[in-house]
Amino acid sequence: MKGAKLRERRLALGLTQQALGDKLGVAQNSVARWEREEMAIPTFLHLALNWIEYEAAKSAASKSAGKR
Repeated sequence: MKGAKLRERRLALGLTQQALGDKLGVAQNSVARWEREEMAIPTFLHLALNWIEYEAAKSAASKSAGKR
C-alpha cells in the first residue's frame, strides 16, 4: 500500500491521523510518516483498515436499524 492510498482510505472512513493512530495503537506521527512514505507501512495495515471499515459499516447498519 502506498501513502496516498492510506490517506484516501483514512479520509473515506472520516478519521483523523490521530483517530486512526488510536485505533491502531500507534502515534499520530507514525500515521503521518506512513502517508508521506517516510516510514515503511506495515504489511498488516490493509487488514486492520478492512476491519475498521467492517466495524464502521456494522455500526452504521445497527444505528440505521434502530431508527425504524
